Amino acid sequence: MGIGTKTLKIFDVNKQLTVPAGTFTVVGAVETSKDTLSIPKRTTLDKNWYSEGNGFIRTENSRISTYASGKTQTYTSVVELISITKP
Repeated sequence: MGIGTKTLKIFDVNKQLTVPAGTFTVVGAVETSKDTLSIPKRTTLDKNWYSEGNGFIRTENSRISTYASGKTQTYTSVVELISITKP
């Protein structure tokens, strides 16, 4: 990534989140990155929900590209925990 900004904010604390692996108490954080020198300009939003002792439970990633013409293109992916096997 070129020159830009990056921020990290907590947005959920002690939230109950249900994914295919079950229901977990999580903390949510969003990281926003803006690359102001690239062409096209890119904004990245990474939302992650963590569960103590289990790690990532859900991740949402969005990549937004803005072209000189003003046209935007967005790519989004979601990943959820589907199972846990503990020793």
